[in-house]
Amino acid sequence: MHVLTKDYVYEKLQEKILSGTIPFGTRMAENVLSKELGVSRTPVREALNRLVCEGVAEQIPNDGVFLKHPSLKDIEEVYDLRTVLECHAAFRAATHALPIHLEQMENAVRHLDEALHRSDEHRTQEQRWEYLVRQCEIPFHTAIIHAADNARLAAMTANTQMLVNTLVCVQHCEETISDDAIHSTIETHGNIYRHIKSGDGERAAQAMREHMDNGFQTTLRLFELAQRHRRAQNVQQLVLG
Repeated sequence: MHVLTKDYVYEKLQEKILSGTIPFGTRMAENVLSKELGVSRTPVREALNRLVCEGVAEQIPNDGVFLKHPSLKDIEEVYDLRTVLECHAAFRAATHALPIHLEQMENAVRHLDEALHRSDEHRTQEQRWEYLVRQCEIPFHTAIIHAADNARLAAMTANTQMLVNTLVCVQHCEETISDDAIHSTIETHGNIYRHIKSGDGERAAQAMREHMDNGFQTTLRLFELAQRHRRAQNVQQLVLG
């Protein structure tokens, strides 16, 4: 029988968050989640603690764990740190990557291209974005981090990845999942991969910096759209009484 672990629970919570099933501000109750996932409360508690440590969730005394509403400062701080870490990872990967790492990067880029030509399989923008993040973005960056061959760097970077992906996925993302956006993402990831494969650390780091800058601007735009949407909902609720 398959043993359900805290890692399994974490992955399931990650899926729920990235798909928008758990919206910002939602209380993530241990007893409810343990019933949904068919596990005891202990692995759920451990997974929630991990989300709190990553900054994705927040523990409110005597109230529980909630999916955190990000602030503009949160976005700026996370991208500032992620840029430093992942540019360095790309630089190191150019000289430390093993064939398996290069294969993982290439597969992720290929999945991006497949997503461009199979958009009908993802009926909503949110489904399309979740697919891109889970099947392409996360595996691509994870491969680079592992290729850098630095355990401490990997641990520090892991703490920023989930938060960045959450900031993007749970926002209103209708304007960003166009075919042009995917074309641009394919090109950017392809450049990073080719520079790492050729052993050019400087260019790999520069390509990664451009990718981080583009991601930061996209997240800022999504954040503003989400803020406007939330304000409009508040006004509507006031009008309807």
